[in-house]
Amino acid sequence: MPVVMRDRSTVKVSKDGTLEIPKAIISTIAASPGERFRIERDGYGLRLVHDPALPKKTVDQVAGCLRDVSKKKRTDTEINRDIGAFIKAQDEATKGR
Repeated sequence: MPVVMRDRSTVKVSKDGTLEIPKAIISTIAASPGERFRIERDGYGLRLVHDPALPKKTVDQVAGCLRDVSKKKRTDTEINRDIGAFIKAQDEATKGR
């Protein structure tokens, strides 16, 4: 459910096209310096949406990130097996919490 701000703070667009969000609003959404947000059009207004820490990448940008240290080319089956083992280990590690 969206939070409606009762405070009618206004902002204006600077000469370089940026908007400054009032400190009261920043503290309300508990944003930290360096956090990223997207602004999306929402009906007649704008919505500020938290942007995930990892930006979307193409396959070409991440190719090789699962390469074996021996640098031999790995098969899809080997990669899927290793990813499955990693997920299982993560799951087992969190069961006792």
